[in-house]
Amino acid sequence: MRYTRQQHLRKASEFRSVRTSGIRRECGFFCVNLLLLPERTPTIRRAGFIASKRVGNAVHRNRAKRMLREVFRNQQELLPLSCDVVFIARRAINNAEASDIERRMMGAIKSLRTQKA
Repeated sequence: MRYTRQQHLRKASEFRSVRTSGIRRECGFFCVNLLLLPERTPTIRRAGFIASKRVGNAVHRNRAKRMLREVFRNQQELLPLSCDVVFIARRAINNAEASDIERRMMGAIKSLRTQKA
Protein backbone atom coordinates (compact mmCIF):
# COMPACT_ATOMS: atom_id res chain seq x y z
CA MET A 1 0.00 0.00 0.00
CA ARG A 2 1.08 3.56 -0.57
CA TYR A 3 1.73 6.32 1.93
CA THR A 4 0.10 9.28 0.21
CA ARG A 5 0.23 13.02 0.90
CA GLN A 6 -3.24 12.93 2.45
CA GLN A 7 -1.95 10.49 5.08
CA HIS A 8 0.66 12.89 6.51
CA LEU A 9 0.03 14.64 9.81
CA ARG A 10 1.44 18.11 9.25
CA LYS A 11 0.27 20.62 11.85
CA ALA A 12 1.63 20.78 15.38
CA SER A 13 -1.97 20.86 16.65
CA GLU A 14 -2.66 17.51 14.95
CA PHE A 15 0.39 15.93 16.59
CA ARG A 16 -0.58 17.45 19.94
CA SER A 17 -4.16 16.15 19.82
CA VAL A 18 -2.98 12.61 19.04
CA ARG A 19 -0.38 12.69 21.82
CA THR A 20 -2.76 14.11 24.44
CA SER A 21 -6.06 12.41 23.55
CA GLY A 22 -4.85 9.15 22.04
CA ILE A 23 -3.81 5.92 23.67
CA ARG A 24 -0.10 5.19 24.03
CA ARG A 25 2.00 2.06 23.72
CA GLU A 26 5.75 1.90 24.41
CA CYS A 27 7.68 -0.50 22.15
CA GLY A 28 11.34 -0.06 23.09
CA PHE A 29 12.53 1.22 19.71
CA PHE A 30 9.65 3.67 19.44
CA CYS A 31 6.43 4.81 21.06
CA VAL A 32 3.01 4.71 19.36
CA ASN A 33 0.10 7.08 20.00
CA LEU A 34 -3.24 6.18 18.37
CA LEU A 35 -6.33 8.37 18.16
CA LEU A 36 -9.51 6.91 16.67
CA LEU A 37 -11.63 9.38 14.70
CA PRO A 38 -14.92 7.70 13.73
CA GLU A 39 -16.58 10.98 12.69
CA ARG A 40 -14.13 11.70 9.86
CA THR A 41 -15.93 11.45 6.50
CA PRO A 42 -13.06 10.36 4.24
CA THR A 43 -11.85 7.28 6.06
CA ILE A 44 -8.11 7.61 6.01
CA ARG A 45 -5.23 6.51 8.23
CA ARG A 46 -2.92 9.44 8.90
CA ALA A 47 0.53 9.15 10.46
CA GLY A 48 3.22 11.41 11.83
CA PHE A 49 6.80 10.57 12.76
CA ILE A 50 8.97 12.25 15.40
CA ALA A 51 12.67 11.81 16.08
CA SER A 52 14.21 14.23 18.57
CA LYS A 53 17.86 15.11 18.88
CA ARG A 54 18.15 12.39 21.54
CA VAL A 55 17.96 9.85 18.72
CA GLY A 56 21.19 11.20 17.23
CA ASN A 57 22.40 13.55 14.55
CA ALA A 58 20.37 14.42 11.45
CA VAL A 59 21.45 11.27 9.63
CA HIS A 60 20.24 9.03 12.47
CA ARG A 61 16.98 10.96 12.93
CA ASN A 62 16.12 10.83 9.23
CA ARG A 63 17.00 7.14 9.02
CA ALA A 64 14.78 6.39 12.03
CA LYS A 65 11.84 8.24 10.48
CA ARG A 66 12.39 6.54 7.10
CA MET A 67 12.38 3.12 8.73
CA LEU A 68 9.20 3.87 10.69
CA ARG A 69 7.48 5.26 7.58
CA GLU A 70 8.34 2.19 5.55
CA VAL A 71 7.08 -0.21 8.21
CA PHE A 72 3.90 1.88 8.59
CA ARG A 73 3.39 1.81 4.82
CA ASN A 74 3.60 -1.99 4.80
CA GLN A 75 1.45 -2.56 7.90
CA GLN A 76 -1.13 0.24 7.73
CA GLU A 77 -4.02 -2.10 6.87
CA LEU A 78 -3.81 -3.44 10.44
CA LEU A 79 -4.94 -0.04 11.75
CA PRO A 80 -8.59 1.05 12.03
CA LEU A 81 -9.91 2.84 8.92
CA SER A 82 -10.20 6.32 10.40
CA CYS A 83 -7.38 7.10 12.81
CA ASP A 84 -4.35 9.26 13.43
CA VAL A 85 -1.08 7.70 14.60
CA VAL A 86 2.12 9.30 15.85
CA PHE A 87 5.34 7.28 16.07
CA ILE A 88 8.12 8.66 18.28
CA ALA A 89 11.56 7.17 17.64
CA ARG A 90 13.79 6.24 20.58
CA ARG A 91 17.59 6.09 20.63
CA ALA A 92 17.54 2.26 20.49
CA ILE A 93 16.14 2.36 16.94
CA ASN A 94 19.66 3.13 15.64
CA ASN A 95 20.77 -0.43 16.43
CA ALA A 96 17.55 -2.15 15.33
CA GLU A 97 16.90 -4.23 12.26
CA ALA A 98 13.90 -3.45 10.06
CA SER A 99 12.39 -6.87 10.82
CA ASP A 100 12.54 -6.17 14.58
CA ILE A 101 10.87 -2.80 14.10
CA GLU A 102 8.16 -4.36 11.92
CA ARG A 103 7.49 -7.11 14.47
CA ARG A 104 7.20 -4.63 17.33
CA MET A 105 4.96 -2.31 15.32
CA MET A 106 2.61 -5.17 14.44
CA GLY A 107 2.43 -6.17 18.10
CA ALA A 108 1.77 -2.61 19.22
CA ILE A 109 -0.97 -2.07 16.65
CA LYS A 110 -2.66 -5.34 17.56
CA SER A 111 -2.58 -4.51 21.28
CA LEU A 112 -3.93 -1.00 20.63
CA ARG A 113 -6.79 -2.41 18.53
CA THR A 114 -7.79 -4.89 21.23
CA GLN A 115 -7.57 -2.21 23.91
CA LYS A 116 -9.92 0.16 22.06
CA ALA A 117 -12.24 -2.49 20.56
